[in-house]
Amino acid sequence: MLPYLHSAAREVVSEYRAAVKGKKTDAPRWHRCTHALGFNNYNAHAIAVLSAALFVRHHVDEKEKDIMQDIIFSIRDSFSEVIGKADWMDEETR
Repeated sequence: MLPYLHSAAREVVSEYRAAVKGKKTDAPRWHRCTHALGFNNYNAHAIAVLSAALFVRHHVDEKEKDIMQDIIFSIRDSFSEVIGKADWMDEETR
């Protein structure tokens, strides 16, 4: 949320970091903006999801997608049913 704040608020946070962590300098504005938008962030899980989505988009036909969606919904429904019958779990947790 820090990248969206005005400069006075960022300065307060910067002073806090300097007091707590001994670190005063902020990253350049371009770096904070691109980081806030998700660029320059290495996240292996996100890359895997994006790669899988691209593969499916280009190599899997609609009929196969529908079959997979049915399987996923069945797994989800079965899981919900198992959780609903779990006597070791209280109602609030379910």
